[in-house]
Amino acid sequence: MRGSTGQESVALIYQIVGNLNYERVQYVVENKTRKVAKFSSLALARHYINEGAEARVEFLIPLSIREPPVDEKGNLHLQSFTQKIMEELETDGEEDVKIGVSPIPAIGNYRLGGKYYQFEATPQSIAATVFFHMLEDVNLIEDDQKKVKLILDVSTGHNAYIPPLFDAARAITVLDKILGGLKNYKLTQVKYAVAEPVSRDIKKDSYQIFLIDYNVKAFMSFPYNHTELDKAANIPAYIKLEPQEKKRVADLFGDREELKKLLRQALLAFNAVKYNAPLAILNKELIELDPKKATEVMRSLASLFKEILKPTISEGRVKVTEIDFRSLANLFISLTLYIFIARKVTTLNIPIHEKGVDIEKLLVFKDIYELIDMQVNSLILESEILKIKGERPSDIKRNFFAHAGLSKDTIKEVEENGKKYVKYNQGKINEIRAWLSQPYTEKTNNRPKTSRKIS
Repeated sequence: MRGSTGQESVALIYQIVGNLNYERVQYVVENKTRKVAKFSSLALARHYINEGAEARVEFLIPLSIREPPVDEKGNLHLQSFTQKIMEELETDGEEDVKIGVSPIPAIGNYRLGGKYYQFEATPQSIAATVFFHMLEDVNLIEDDQKKVKLILDVSTGHNAYIPPLFDAARAITVLDKILGGLKNYKLTQVKYAVAEPVSRDIKKDSYQIFLIDYNVKAFMSFPYNHTELDKAANIPAYIKLEPQEKKRVADLFGDREELKKLLRQALLAFNAVKYNAPLAILNKELIELDPKKATEVMRSLASLFKEILKPTISEGRVKVTEIDFRSLANLFISLTLYIFIARKVTTLNIPIHEKGVDIEKLLVFKDIYELIDMQVNSLILESEILKIKGERPSDIKRNFFAHAGLSKDTIKEVEENGKKYVKYNQGKINEIRAWLSQPYTEKTNNRPKTSRKIS
C-alpha cells in the first residue's frame, strides 16, 4: 500500500515482523489507550486514531519469513509473497487502520518448505529499501499539505534489521527538515516505540508500549565540493555490480550529464545562500532554478534504485544488490537542498527589470536567512544595501558582524615594531558577549523594513 492517504494528519507506523505467530496480549500506550492485539503496532494505531489522526501500519517483512515464491520462469514473485503475508496477518478487527506489507531484504541461511535458502543482503541495502518505502509513503518529494507522524515500532524483529530502519528514518527526517528550512516540513513528529517483552511463561495483565522522541539534527551543509560532482553523478558507483551490469544501470538511468548539471546548479545555489550573494541567485546566467526538474530527477532516481533493489533467486540463493546507502543519501540531500532553495526563491517573486533588481527587494532574502538560522547574513546584507544607497549603517552590532568582528568602534589598535595589534575595548566586552549570544533580533536599530514573509 503506497502513496498519499489523502488526510491531513497521518500516523505512519512501521513494524519489523520476525514471524506472524506473536501472542495476543493487552497493550497500553502512554497510559491512555488499551488494545488487545498480536502486533504492538495495531495498539499504536488505535492510540493515534483516538487522538484524531488517521493511522496506517506498514509491516516490514524480511523475505526469509516464508519460502520464496517463484513464477513460471523461476523469478522471485514479490506480489505473491506480499499477498500471502496479507492473508495470514491478523489485524484484530482494526478495519479503520490501513494495513500494508513491505518486503525487505533478508540476511542469513534458513530452512523453508523443506529446502535450504541462503539470503544475501547488506544492512545498507536493507536501509535503502526501507528508505524508498518511506520516501513514497510520506510523499516527501511532492509539494503538498500532507502531515505525518512517523513511528518506528522496534518491539519485534531480528536485531539485524533495526539499525537499517533507523538509518532510513534518519535520512528521511534530514530531507524533511531541509525542505522545511531546518524545521519539520511534513513530519510533525518522529518517534520510536518499544513494548515490554511478552513472555509465554510469565503472564501479565498488560504490557506497556513506550514512545520515545527520535531526534535528528539537520544542517545546511552541501555534501560535495566542485571537484566531487562528477563522481556524485556516476550512478553505477553507488552499486556493487559486475562491469557489464554497471553499464546496463547507466543506460537505465539515462543522461548522466543532466544529473551533473543539476548538482552543479545545486552547489552554486547553496553557496550563494550560504555566502550571502542573493543577487547571484537571481541571475539566470549564473544559476538556473528549476525545482520541477529536480523533483523529476529524484523520482527517476527512486524508480531506478527500487528496480535495482529487487531481489533475485537462483539455486536457493536469494540476493539483493549491495548499495552504498550513505553516498546515496548524500545525493538525495544535495537535490533536496536545491529544491528547497529553488522553491523559496520562487515564492519571493522578485521582479527583475532590464536595469536590474531593485536593491530594496533583496531584503526579502532575510526571510530565507531567518528560516535556516543564517540571520547574520541578514545583518551583513542590510549593511551593504545601506552603503550602496549612500547611507552610513548606524547599528553597531550590524557593523560588528559585517566587519568580521573588527568594527572600528569595538577595537583598539596598537602598532609596534612595524606590526599591528588589535584587541577589544574593555568597555565593549559585555556588549559583544550579548551580540554573540543573540546575533540577530527583530528590534535591531535601523533595520530596513519589509512586509514580505515566507509561509
